Amino acid sequence: MVRLPLALVAFCAGLGFGSAGETRLRGRKQSSEDAAEWSFLNPNPEILVWDEETVILPGGHERYSGWLKTPLVHDLAMSPYEAVPYICLRVNGIPATQQPAQNGPLLIHCGGPGSGKECLPKKGFDIRGEGNASDLNSHFDWWAIDQRGVGLGGASDDNVTTPPCPFKYPSGEDILPFPEFHCNEIVTSPLNLEQIIQLMIGTDASESDIAEAKEYVYPILAFGGLADTNEGIMAFNETYVRWFYRLLKLEHSLCYTAPRYKLTSPSGREYNVLRFGGTIDLAQDIDQFRRAIGAPKMSIYGMSYGTAVGGSYGTVFPKYVGRLVLDGAALQKSIEH
Repeated sequence: MVRLPLALVAFCAGLGFGSAGETRLRGRKQSSEDAAEWSFLNPNPEILVWDEETVILPGGHERYSGWLKTPLVHDLAMSPYEAVPYICLRVNGIPATQQPAQNGPLLIHCGGPGSGKECLPKKGFDIRGEGNASDLNSHFDWWAIDQRGVGLGGASDDNVTTPPCPFKYPSGEDILPFPEFHCNEIVTSPLNLEQIIQLMIGTDASESDIAEAKEYVYPILAFGGLADTNEGIMAFNETYVRWFYRLLKLEHSLCYTAPRYKLTSPSGREYNVLRFGGTIDLAQDIDQFRRAIGAPKMSIYGMSYGTAVGGSYGTVFPKYVGRLVLDGAALQKSIEH
């Protein structure tokens, strides 16, 4: 007999799987005075906006998609002195079939980092450990998020066009989605081989250093990385690997200074978003979602790296944790916050 961890058994005991609910329409617009009434279906429109169009899933369940507005820097100590920039993150949600959800929101995080809003229970999602295709939970509002840096993750099989982020600064300027983290600067730049080598070894390098650089750097660029071979210049010899890592260092330096990763605050200060894409930033964004829907607690089902996400949220916001399942725990010491 397979024994489930006690925490998972306790969690699953609280799950109810009900029948499909009725198709729900958008709720009324609420003012800030009604903050206590924010809900999953009627979130605070200054923080979370669901798209007008929903997707009907097999069984009649609705899947919502929307935009979450969140500060780039979650630092209350800065707020009196600096108007920090905001970003938009894409989220998906499946409302509980019995509203209001008895147990509130449940974030599903499949791991990675790299999984995103597509990480919602599908037909084969087996949270109860019974080897069955569980129905949509009747007592939790499921949701998932494209965390910072993963882009608009997940393949779309429903042909729904993603609308632009609707949020704006008081000046009328658009608040932009958080950019996808992808470094490919050397290949996509107009730099030629001589310029690349000059950036790597400097303008005062000797002729022999330049000749050696050309001998090793060119095949790396031509191949697109380290080749798996035991013959010739492309073999894994020490000199070749050293030049590869020098090239990689240049790649990361160019990526860090790339204009697409610069964001200017309303007060004119420039931020590098690469500094604000970690697990703790995600924990803060999760709590931003909780506040947007007026939920007293947030539950998390985290798999693989998602266990670090759940553990981080529980550490930063212990009083707001509902139920927490860490499935396939990642070592905390391996996670950089």
